[in-house]
Amino acid sequence: MKYKALKVVAVSAAIVPVLLATSGTASADGNVTWQNKRTGKYIGTMASGPNKGKVYNNLSGGANSWYDQRNSDGSYNQVSRYLPGYCLTAYGSEVYTEPCNASPDGTNWYQRWYEVSTSTGWKLQNKQSGHILDDNGNGTIYANGTDYGNSNLNQRWG
Repeated sequence: MKYKALKVVAVSAAIVPVLLATSGTASADGNVTWQNKRTGKYIGTMASGPNKGKVYNNLSGGANSWYDQRNSDGSYNQVSRYLPGYCLTAYGSEVYTEPCNASPDGTNWYQRWYEVSTSTGWKLQNKQSGHILDDNGNGTIYANGTDYGNSNLNQRWG
């Protein structure tokens, strides 16, 4: 009997590391919405008019849906589902969408984001600048050069 019990424990122990190793991924090649941990608002984009491509925080609607496309360097393209063919982009502190080649490795570094798991949510970090995606709570999404860590929920997404 002891021999059988040990086999079950050994099999269970072998499965646990596999489950833990896959639990840190935000998304991989699929639809995602990014909700700010402090404001509860989503990253949205304008699809038409003079503000086409503008990124803002949005309470609801299709404007806040993205396709998460993984690149070979571990970064992701955030492709707007509301404005197909446009990717979330950061240049300095400015965040907007612009036309992109959203296929894996098709974007430039301004359009690539690292999704870093933290204890308070996901940190989205721009590959080009290293800036962190931030929500000022008043309708503006921007890239912040300072990472305030887990104490600043404006920089955390879920």
